[in-house]
Amino acid sequence: MAESFKNMFDKPFFGRFVNDLSLVLQNMSVDKFVTLVMDEEWENRGYKQRIAHITTVLHKFMPTEYKEAVAKIFKLLDCVKVRLLDFSKIDDKNFNLLTLEYGVILDHYVERYGIEDYETSVKAIERITQFTTCEFVTHAFIVKYQDEMMKQMLAWSKHPHWGVRRLASEGCRPRLPWAMSLPKLKENPAPIIPITLDLHLGGVK
Repeated sequence: MAESFKNMFDKPFFGRFVNDLSLVLQNMSVDKFVTLVMDEEWENRGYKQRIAHITTVLHKFMPTEYKEAVAKIFKLLDCVKVRLLDFSKIDDKNFNLLTLEYGVILDHYVERYGIEDYETSVKAIERITQFTTCEFVTHAFIVKYQDEMMKQMLAWSKHPHWGVRRLASEGCRPRLPWAMSLPKLKENPAPIIPITLDLHLGGVK
């Protein structure tokens, strides 16, 4: 599965990605971006390695200040939202709503460059997860800021957007496949129970 996932990052993908980035970044060039991404090691990289490498290249084009980079991500999401499906309402017949194709790159950007800026990153995660899924990102922040993040997860379980509510439970699964391990929650999952109960008893999807 990872093999097929990694092959989604092809030249047409980067063309669409860079075209969208050009809406908020003035220095974007498809040829330059693709040249930097598809280097001599590209074919040897696996799925997660490709995500990390793309994120590194993206960082070269983003503002140096992390808060400014997040502001660009928010502006990008505002720009592309008009052409995407309405992610604010869950559709039981359509489980492909949170599918912004380059969302995983934005996720990883927050994890990679925002781990030391908790407040800005939490706001970024809350916003980005309304377009894609951020459960891999939250694991890194739970490891570093477990008490704060579990309180945030509980707050997110009451969020009006179903994608954020989904993150409240998925984002703290101790044994989530492919995600960073959460050893403290494996040992003592008690902080997860209020979140699960809140979602279940609240009757929300």
